[in-house]
Amino acid sequence: MALSTASDVSLFKFSLFFFSLFVFFYHDVAANERVVIDFTVNGERPNFVPDGMTIDTEGNLYVTTFGGWKIFKINPTKKAIEMEIKMPCEQVTSAAFGGPNLDILFVTTASHERGTKQPPPSGRLFKITGLGKGAHMKSVKLN
Repeated sequence: MALSTASDVSLFKFSLFFFSLFVFFYHDVAANERVVIDFTVNGERPNFVPDGMTIDTEGNLYVTTFGGWKIFKINPTKKAIEMEIKMPCEQVTSAAFGGPNLDILFVTTASHERGTKQPPPSGRLFKITGLGKGAHMKSVKLN
């Protein structure tokens, strides 16, 4: 499960069983869970696994795809994929905003061989600019 906080009370998580991205509201207990995006295609699992996730100041989620060659920019309010950011590697593992102004999206990739060789630049760190600013993360204690 990957978690990202959008505000004091909204949390996002993946369900790899359902291949869906969920939002739920947290104030002492989790409640009102709902699907934001269903990644299945005609009821079938996609060719990737949603892996890492981060959030920008506008509330958009950036979801990496292990096996998918891309990052999705998802607007959870509209329940829509607003952008697909193509990557030069199949195994995109995580993303986090950084830099002095939180305006650089740092993206990690893997080079694990899963039936096919993962040639360079697999396994490297990438930086992407021009996407906006990352939100400051909040500490959340889940019981």
